[in-house]
Amino acid sequence: MAPPHDHEALLERDLDEEAFAPVDAPPDRWVVARGEWQDARPAMPSADPGLLLITELRRRDLILRRAFDLTVGSVMLVATVPVMVVVAVLIRLTSRGPVLFRHGRVGRGGELFEVLKFRTMRHGTHDELHAEADKHAEYVRNDFKLPSDSDSITRVGRVLRKLSLDELPQLLNVLKGDMSVVGIRPLVPPELLLRPLADQLRYCQLRPGITGLWQVSGRSTVTTEDRYELDRRYLTTWRPRHDVAILLRTTIALLRTHQAG
Repeated sequence: MAPPHDHEALLERDLDEEAFAPVDAPPDRWVVARGEWQDARPAMPSADPGLLLITELRRRDLILRRAFDLTVGSVMLVATVPVMVVVAVLIRLTSRGPVLFRHGRVGRGGELFEVLKFRTMRHGTHDELHAEADKHAEYVRNDFKLPSDSDSITRVGRVLRKLSLDELPQLLNVLKGDMSVVGIRPLVPPELLLRPLADQLRYCQLRPGITGLWQVSGRSTVTTEDRYELDRRYLTTWRPRHDVAILLRTTIALLRTHQAG
């Protein structure tokens, strides 16, 4: 094991120098139960370099990953525009509220960003989650989202979730640079804080993805612990060719709509 004074150099080799630099306090909607994300986000540990047994990220691989995201993301966005227009009209006609739902997720380097989804819940449901204890408990038990059989999910929303069409706007997140086409699951701050520090640091090295190992391994039928393990496996073995394989497998997984929840 490397001596403690080599710890910082090891971290800087794998992450951008500003990956864990201080950031401005997040908006109030990103305040979590355990305090401001600004105060709780993963920080560079002062000892135990064993925490950094992580995939060595080569700059060439990261450049390829970004090129892959821009190419695939652009093609998918153009191809799915007609579908997104239809979905937007259906949401507007069948329920009150905005077409898109925006919610804070943790991105690369621990930075927060707004993930975009088609709204599948009744307007105002997200505010109710923090005001009603029973609904909030259900939300936490279901991996920080409401189950599709919840009364708060609209009829159109159930179909969108079953077909994973609610996630199509995330292609804009990909082009913006907040997400990747393939990656770990986008987590809300409280969910990430439940994981060991080593997992938190690994998670913050790569952008979260629209699809990933959890998507091709059973989707919503995968248990919470299995999802953690799948994310860990992805982060510790990641190579560009793995993303291509996962993207191809995603097409098959999406056809198994009976597994979506």
